[in-house]
Amino acid sequence: LLDRMNSPSRIRSQNSISRHQVPTASIQEVRTLMDYKRVVIDEAQEDQLVVVWFYSPWCRSCKGVSKGVQALSREYQRDVKFVQVPVLSENAILHQGLGVKSVPFVHVYHPSLGLIEERKLTRKHLPGFHKLLKDYRMGECSLEQRQSGENDSPNDRWSTESPYEPAPKAKDIEGETVLQDMA
Repeated sequence: LLDRMNSPSRIRSQNSISRHQVPTASIQEVRTLMDYKRVVIDEAQEDQLVVVWFYSPWCRSCKGVSKGVQALSREYQRDVKFVQVPVLSENAILHQGLGVKSVPFVHVYHPSLGLIEERKLTRKHLPGFHKLLKDYRMGECSLEQRQSGENDSPNDRWSTESPYEPAPKAKDIEGETVLQDMA
């Protein structure tokens, strides 16, 4: 029996499985206010951003962005801690208390500044959110200079458009699930 367990064909099949496995994202899930405080605030490292992703298991937009969030958590696993908080009837008070009005939604916490970003996060927002994390990690800001006119002051030379948001559309409600009052 031991010889069959260590046979070359058995070893080859074990190796082939391990080569094809996709690394899983290390996103910690919290469901209660006490866990949220412990994981997001108390256990945060002093040089690490914390991204909190609010989602719901029944939300199609959340399902659509989940692979992107997992990919970001793998890419930034050394620099950013990822936490997910599902919207459930038993923790609705947590989402309401944190000001989360819709899902999918994210909060970004800086180790010394606290909450620095809060925004919706659909698939169309992923490229901008990726850029935002990269800029925070590099300590940069991606504001762009505009073409200046003759009468522009120095303050008018910078774009007021966010480089992290998709271009605005006339109607921008697609991709967002508004939370109902769960009372």
